[in-house]
Amino acid sequence: MAEPSTVARPYAEAAYRLANDASALAKWSGMIGALAQVADLAQRLEKRTGRKVRTQVKVDKDLIGGVKVVIGDKVIDGSARGQLSALETALKA
Repeated sequence: MAEPSTVARPYAEAAYRLANDASALAKWSGMIGALAQVADLAQRLEKRTGRKVRTQVKVDKDLIGGVKVVIGDKVIDGSARGQLSALETALKA
């Protein structure tokens, strides 16, 4: 029979990752120019969330320009449409 600590270790590691890591889906408007852009985005998200971020990148042809990031239940809309919408809201206020 395995030691209890050996059996529990994978579960403890998974619980730690869930508590301390975040997964982000970045939807880009077109082809990504360089992996440096993805690394920069991940670094900024880590700074913003205070957690380690694993990024998954997809190209979304419906975006006019920019990037839209979904991290947990939050959406960070850096797309051209999102920025124009925010500007419209600000001008109406």
